[in-house]
Formats: sequence, structure tokens, C-alpha cells
Amino acid sequence: MWNTMHEWLNALPVSEEIIKSALMSVLMIVAVIAGRSILLSAHFRSHPDLSIENKRRSLVFSRNVTMLLILLGLAMIWAAQIQTLALSMFAVAAAIVVATKELIMCLSGSILRSVTKQYSIGDYIEINGLRGRVVDINMLNTLMMQIGPNPLIGQLSGKTLSFPNSLLLSHPVRRDNILGDYVIHTMEIPVPIHLDSDE
Repeated sequence: MWNTMHEWLNALPVSEEIIKSALMSVLMIVAVIAGRSILLSAHFRSHPDLSIENKRRSLVFSRNVTMLLILLGLAMIWAAQIQTLALSMFAVAAAIVVATKELIMCLSGSILRSVTKQYSIGDYIEINGLRGRVVDINMLNTLMMQIGPNPLIGQLSGKTLSFPNSLLLSHPVRRDNILGDYVIHTMEIPVPIHLDSDE
């Protein structure tokens, strides 16, 4: 009968290492539970005058210790398989992060904008050479009306610009209307040297 069982186990598409670990796990669990039962019965026999509360405390304590021992034992028995699974999970997690890097950066930029209150709808901003008035903000991008054709004049060109919020992580944002409804425009007026500049 043992030979038949051994042949049946060998025919399974499972490695011998996994079968060995499973048998060791079952034996370890049975041994720990049996040891707990023996220790509890010996403890209750040696202290027959224990109150119900103390008996409950002993039962709960022994149950928790038993669970901890079983978990530690299973972790030691299955360490190689757990390590392989952890490496596989790490590889999958790394692939997901690489595949969704831009999406994660856009969400991070959106969170940064919300926390620091860099700009909101209606603000005039400039980022990475893009200049305009913000008209819409969502979790992934910001939409603004373009200022132009001359960037020094605050005239809207009628075109819209959209940029991903990931730019907020790597580029500075300039905001024009920090005074609310009023904007300070600085202009340079070239004057020939022979003219009286004060006049």
C-alpha cells in the first residue's frame, strides 16, 4: 500500500519539495495543537481551584501562543516558496510602476497642487514656457486659455493649452495674479539715448 501511495504522489504534477513541506506543515500543526491540549489539561489538573476567569485567560493565552507558533513554523517550512513568491510579486509590482509611471506622476502633481494651493481656476500662470489663464483642473491635467501672441501682454489668444500635472513636480510655476483681481505687468520701453528720458 505504501508503494501505491508513493507512486500516486510521484504521479502528481507537484514537486517532491512541496509535498514534503505540506506533510511537515500538517505534522507541525498537529504536534503544536496536541502539545497545547496536553499542557492545558496538565495545568488545569494541577490547579483545580482556578476561577472561570483564570481558565479563560489561560485558554486565550494558549490559543494566541499556538497561533503564533503555527505561523512561525509555517513561515520556516515554506520559506523558500515564500521567497520565490515575494520575488515574483516584486517583479510584478515593479512592472506596474514602470507601466503607470506617468499616471502616478500626474496624480502626485495634482496632490502637490492641492496641498500647496499653487494655482486655481481663474489664475494666470506660466509653466515650462506655457502661459495662460486656468479654466479647468482635474486629477491628470490642467487646461488653460493661452495668452498671446505677445506673452508680455495679458491678451487671450482664443486657443487652449493642456499640460499634464506631472510638470508640477519638475518645473516652477509662475503666477501673475497673486493680488487677486489685479495683475502687475512690467514693461520695458526702449528710449533712444539722445532723448530726455524724464520728459
